[in-house]
Amino acid sequence: MSNLTTASRLRKGLTLGAIAILATTTFAGCASTGASAGATSSGGSAVNIAFLGYAAANGYSKSSFEAAQAAAEKMGGTVTFFDGKFDGATQLAQARDAIASGKYQALEIMPNNSEQMAPVVKDALAKGIKVAAIDYAIGADPTDVTKAGVDGITVQIADNMAEGGQVQGQKAADLCKGIDPCKAMIVIGSKSSEFDVIKLNEIKKVLAANPNIQIVNESALAFDEAKVQQATADVLQANPDLNLIITTGDQNCFGAERAADAAGKQFTATTKAGGGDIACLGWGASIEGVQEILAGKWPSSIALVPGTFGAKAAETLIDAVRDPSTPQLITTQTALSPVGRIVDKTILEANPTFLGEWNK
Repeated sequence: MSNLTTASRLRKGLTLGAIAILATTTFAGCASTGASAGATSSGGSAVNIAFLGYAAANGYSKSSFEAAQAAAEKMGGTVTFFDGKFDGATQLAQARDAIASGKYQALEIMPNNSEQMAPVVKDALAKGIKVAAIDYAIGADPTDVTKAGVDGITVQIADNMAEGGQVQGQKAADLCKGIDPCKAMIVIGSKSSEFDVIKLNEIKKVLAANPNIQIVNESALAFDEAKVQQATADVLQANPDLNLIITTGDQNCFGAERAADAAGKQFTATTKAGGGDIACLGWGASIEGVQEILAGKWPSSIALVPGTFGAKAAETLIDAVRDPSTPQLITTQTALSPVGRIVDKTILEANPTFLGEWNK
């Protein structure tokens, strides 16, 4: 699947995808065992996948689900979305219900809590249900993406979040060279998220090695653009010479940009002494974020490919259900990404078919 095709489909299909999510977030009643499946017109057995997403109210989850759904349909499979509501306990209960229902031959999981989900994955595998961990590894240490977090898992396509934090921190350090102090604001999603905390810690390790960088505010605002807009407005009142905003989500840059516009500041791809211009580092390379970078408003964004990994996981799960000799797939997002770890304007112009794979 080309990235141009993925991006175009996601743009056109977002509304339909949201409708599909609303239509499929209920659980099936108990049926026969998960191994039972009828034949399909494609010649293979029917495969039903339970897609356990972060949350329905999340464009990243939706885009990955839609890509998985489209890939599965081509192979005679189905994918049903479960709304994890950004809550580990909710998602854990949904996974248990999906297993107990006997309806699903495979689970595709975006884990809200990596370690908490491990026992239910082991239970699913013991029952012959194939499992994919996508975006993050499932297990005691989600930072170790070189091996399966759970023995016997069918697919693991994990983001090396620690590496991402290091790359984000180094990009900030590069932008702040020659500026002392270089005033920075950090905006993450949640300090209750193990994934965001890992990214934050790695970012701050790099910043600590650059004494010219002064962190004037650190906020966790649930990727809520309105909250980020208000927080940024408050920071700009106290620090009109703000140089840099470092985020773990493109959504945060969009909220901050509205506050900057209102304060008469410009979002640019560079920083300068004395403020006025503000650089915002995105995370995710959303469809909208890619356009901001190409327009010269953002320096860069950490590249994530939810459409690619959502589809690849679904395809591999279906293959594994139909043929148990299908090789285990353990890889990373970056290994699947056509643009590497981070995108800037130069990289995007050199890869014109990459338009981003999710709507913010």
